Amino acid sequence: MANVLGYLKDRYDEEQGRFAHFEEKCSKLLTLLSILIAALGSIAAVKSPLIFPPISGMQWLVIAIFAGAILSLICAWGHTLLALKIDDCPVMPRSAETAKYLRESSEEESEQHLFNCYVDTLENLAEAVNRKAKNVELAYSELTITAWLLGVWAILLIIMESSS
Repeated sequence: MANVLGYLKDRYDEEQGRFAHFEEKCSKLLTLLSILIAALGSIAAVKSPLIFPPISGMQWLVIAIFAGAILSLICAWGHTLLALKIDDCPVMPRSAETAKYLRESSEEESEQHLFNCYVDTLENLAEAVNRKAKNVELAYSELTITAWLLGVWAILLIIMESSS
């Protein structure tokens, strides 16, 4: 049983590391997205005389693409917030009752209790990490969509400025 408990402890430590990794990644991504949202707001203010009020189909297209990029960026920001949401990080039981039980029970009962604790905690921790991972994956996908839309938007703005 000692080998099994050692294995479970290693898996628990790995999952705790994954949890911390996603927390760190989310905080950096949230900072980046907040800066991008502020930068896009500034760029929109500078470029607005070129397309407001929209008269041509090209100007409407530029506005629609920019609005799509902003919407996608805001969605990425929201998914990052969901991933970073302060969630209970499942941990091994650490109450005085558990410690007393482990001290007073036989070695076999203690090992079985520890085994059950590790298995339950690992399942809950893996679920929490996977939820974070899914939201981070969505945020990166939306960030990619934003980048493509902004690229098209920039090309259209260059075309509009050069034809003016």
